Amino acid sequence: MNLIIDKGVPIKREKGYKAPADPECYALAKNMEVGDSVLLNDKHRAKKLMQYINRLHPETNSEWGQGGAKSRVDDFGNVRVWRTKYEAKATRSQE
Repeated sequence: MNLIIDKGVPIKREKGYKAPADPECYALAKNMEVGDSVLLNDKHRAKKLMQYINRLHPETNSEWGQGGAKSRVDDFGNVRVWRTKYEAKATRSQE
């Protein structure tokens, strides 16, 4: 068997890697800081943005994956998405 050296052959992506479904929302989520918000006119893109925020910034989520992003719909049907930091609600101590 003769082995041949090949040059310039690109490495294939691993099977587990998938490009983001919405690269624009992915880039927004990656660059957002706590307190930043984005106004979208598509509820599905807003949901995708929130998923990206939660995935890319796990340090702002609770240990159960809550928080990280919040959204509100305005009177015109637009959705504003904020990157937030999860803060546990204070519980009343029982006496």
